[in-house]
Amino acid sequence: MRKGLFNTVQTKKLNLSTQVTFLNRMAKLLERDHSMKQALEFLTYDPQLGHLAKQFVRSLEKGTSLKDCFKQHDFQPIVVSFLFFSNESGNLSEHLIHLNRLLTMRLEFQTKLKKLLRYPLFLLTVCIILLFALNMFLLPMFERSFRSMGAVGSLPTYQLILQITQTLFLSLLIGGIIASLLLYKFHRQSNVEKKIALYEKTPLFHGIFKMLVTAQLSYQLASLLQSGKTIKEAILIIQEQDYMPSIQYFASLLADNLKTGMSLYNAFKDLPILESEFKLMIKRSTEQGTLAKDLQNYTNLAIDSMEEKLKNAMMVIQPAIYIVLGLMIVLIYSFTLFPMFQMINQL
Repeated sequence: MRKGLFNTVQTKKLNLSTQVTFLNRMAKLLERDHSMKQALEFLTYDPQLGHLAKQFVRSLEKGTSLKDCFKQHDFQPIVVSFLFFSNESGNLSEHLIHLNRLLTMRLEFQTKLKKLLRYPLFLLTVCIILLFALNMFLLPMFERSFRSMGAVGSLPTYQLILQITQTLFLSLLIGGIIASLLLYKFHRQSNVEKKIALYEKTPLFHGIFKMLVTAQLSYQLASLLQSGKTIKEAILIIQEQDYMPSIQYFASLLADNLKTGMSLYNAFKDLPILESEFKLMIKRSTEQGTLAKDLQNYTNLAIDSMEEKLKNAMMVIQPAIYIVLGLMIVLIYSFTLFPMFQMINQL
């Protein structure tokens, strides 16, 4: 029984926050010229991450590769893919630092979005309950009061508006749940080509996804070129991995285009999603012979731009949610106070 409990703890999925913390501390230790083994051994004394680090050390001693260690502990696919590329380029520390920055961005955005949506979803549920309560308890009471006063003229209109609003709120809640389930199913079952087609048409998210994919492809190409690989070898290596389906898909298209004898710029030119500025940079850098360096510089600019896009997205989402919240509160107050004002007018 103890053994079963231990295995449950071992295989427990790590949340994104723990993954970011673990990678951040590993990257800092590697920056200080520690080897991977030394960094993990040092982390075994960490109160928060010691247990995880010990599992990594034991797995590595058994001959498990570092990439497989991260995979066994259910780290994000992007983590496993970056470790795959670090084996090819030989620059683990730099990959972990870049990876940590991307995951930190994702964590911050997810945390802010969850905090932003938590209260509106709670309030929407409360509003639906209150509207049902108004319909079941207060409305009959008001109706009896109006009938006793001989004034029922406005009750049918009030009842109709209440029922319409109640149906609308309930439809929003159910529609949101169904849409979330359908998106989850689509994400799990659809191929990468269909996903890219959907992301390309999604407002607000389109620009972020476009920049993310371009930055990832640019960074992996840059790191492989800087390690001495040719552009064709780099594209084939990206095509071989299956942890990041989006850039694998683009690498496959690039490889097919290059096989037909296209120049590098023409191979990139008609690819969907990728930023047009990135494609123009490919053309200029190929002509000047500075492709590896320019790809690295472009990656840094793209990540900065993506951070700005995420902030802008939050600036659009937040006011929209607050406006909806305000309307919901005003509606509840209106439905509660309207019959009272009508009764006062009849006195």
